[in-house]
Amino acid sequence: MGSSSMNMVWDYIVFAVFILGCSMIALYSKFAGPKERTKADYVFATGSVSMAAMMMSIARGTLGVRSFLGESALSVP
Repeated sequence: MGSSSMNMVWDYIVFAVFILGCSMIALYSKFAGPKERTKADYVFATGSVSMAAMMMSIARGTLGVRSFLGESALSVP
């Protein structure tokens, strides 16, 4: 019984650290990150995104998750 409660404590600690870390990243990027000056900067990332990444993003948006990642886990009986 003691082991189970200790695991639960660790779960809460990990969750709290995760939430705190995500919040700190968001705050840092809000105040210290580069700012987009125009709509084109925001939409097209001012040319800093590679063509392959842009194509993968478009393909992922067009296809479903199952088609993009594969259905191997769903086809195993």
